[in-house]
Amino acid sequence: MREQIQRFMQECPVAKGQTFGNNPFGVFVRTEIPEALYETGLVDRKKYLITASVGAGNWAMIPWICIFDRSITTSATKGVYIVYLLSKYSKRLYLTFNQGCTDLRNKHSKRETIQIMHQKADEIRGFVSAHGFVPDCDIALGDHLTDLGDKYREGTIFYKRYEVGSLPSEKEFQDDLSRMMSVYAEYVYGPQKDERLGQFDSWTIVDENTAIKKCDKSFYDYNGSGVPKGISWFFGAEDLELGQVVIERRFGGALFLRFGAIVAAERQRDKTPEMPYN
Repeated sequence: MREQIQRFMQECPVAKGQTFGNNPFGVFVRTEIPEALYETGLVDRKKYLITASVGAGNWAMIPWICIFDRSITTSATKGVYIVYLLSKYSKRLYLTFNQGCTDLRNKHSKRETIQIMHQKADEIRGFVSAHGFVPDCDIALGDHLTDLGDKYREGTIFYKRYEVGSLPSEKEFQDDLSRMMSVYAEYVYGPQKDERLGQFDSWTIVDENTAIKKCDKSFYDYNGSGVPKGISWFFGAEDLELGQVVIERRFGGALFLRFGAIVAAERQRDKTPEMPYN
């Protein structure tokens, strides 16, 4: 995914100086980029349509990559969707939660259209969590934009910015897309309960970065704790087997916590973990 996005940003300025028709860059954007996003496993082909565009007949001032929930829209002209927007001079890429404007613009003046879009954005921000994204429309796509370019900015609900000279890792790109997919799902289906969070025996998983362990005497006797299978993802240990070491963390040179075994959520009579099940 990162490789395709980097190429998208770096090659677009060069391609815009070439003939539009049958340009290899256009073919790359329309075919390889959507496929790269599907291959992350974060976007279900059956539920979501991914399309990308560098223009129709001529180079677009703001090329885009859209992800549509098929149940509500399959067009950038209407509805609410995820869209990556490449700035006019290809220096910045914005991952946005956005809304279509063309259908609105066909019925209202430019001023009325922007007002309606702002109201819609405020309404959505009122019931959908930002999931760490910036909750406004202050994106810099370039100067002297077309009417459509202006609407891309005004319709933005949440966003994150990437700079061409300092693109993040593949993991960060995928993490960001995953969070934005959660935003979309929350908009369409309502808040979704994360089954990975909550109480797991003596552990409480608060969020993706915080776990609380209730320690009894055995924890100090064994200088560590078993880890229920249900929270092994928190420690990046999904593939380890019963009894294998998960992780050892040290703070200031002192052993803070040692996870010496993964145990199943339910005790198994024929298997005994290395440490007591807490």
